[in-house]
Amino acid sequence: MDDSSLFSFSTSSTVVPSSESTLTMTGTKVHSYAPASMNAPSSVVSFSTGSVNNTTVLSSSEQPLYTITTDAVSNSHTKILRGGPSLQDPTSMGVSSGGIELVAEIKRRDLLPDVIRFADWSSSRKLKSWIHGASGKASDFPTSFEWNDLKYTWKTNEARQIALYNDIRPSSPIAWFQCGSGSSRPMPGHTRTRDLLVLQPEAESILDAVLVSLVVVEQSLRWKDTLFHSSRFIPLPFVGENQTTSY
Repeated sequence: MDDSSLFSFSTSSTVVPSSESTLTMTGTKVHSYAPASMNAPSSVVSFSTGSVNNTTVLSSSEQPLYTITTDAVSNSHTKILRGGPSLQDPTSMGVSSGGIELVAEIKRRDLLPDVIRFADWSSSRKLKSWIHGASGKASDFPTSFEWNDLKYTWKTNEARQIALYNDIRPSSPIAWFQCGSGSSRPMPGHTRTRDLLVLQPEAESILDAVLVSLVVVEQSLRWKDTLFHSSRFIPLPFVGENQTTSY
């Protein structure tokens, strides 16, 4: 599925080596950090909360593109929906007021394997059969999935961000996730900022898969944060420090 039609915006900023790119989102400036090796982003979406479990994914004009919900009782059933209520007008639904439609759902289970189902699949599949790392587990990191016969891999980039690569351009990310100060991994020296997903055209065209896989990755990594108090609590460095980390 080509999701590029969701975007009616782009950024005019140029990513300068070892510096920040300032983007304007409905009067609010946000800062996107990227290594010098990355191209300028084509577009950026933001997350209304600091958790991927329950949030609205917003365009630069604050239009709701997706809604992500997780049940409050078991915290095990996540739905990714296209569209959602506007932050300015909760009665107005997003994606050009087309309403909400299911994109995918993820079910985490204790005794049985976790499962995932995209809306156009006839049935659910084991989560690890769609996305997995070297050991074959969905909780692995780095982790890979296939979409339209092409392999994509989430791993860390040189700025210690979670970044998505494909086999065509294995050294240049097509998307990367930048944690804001409202998340568990805030950038130092900044007031509250939103989590951002920075996108190149290759990622825009498969945004459903990019977002759903990011939810899987972030849920797994943040669960490990909580369980093991891992090094992911260390704040992200500024670009140019050229530090690396492992998960």
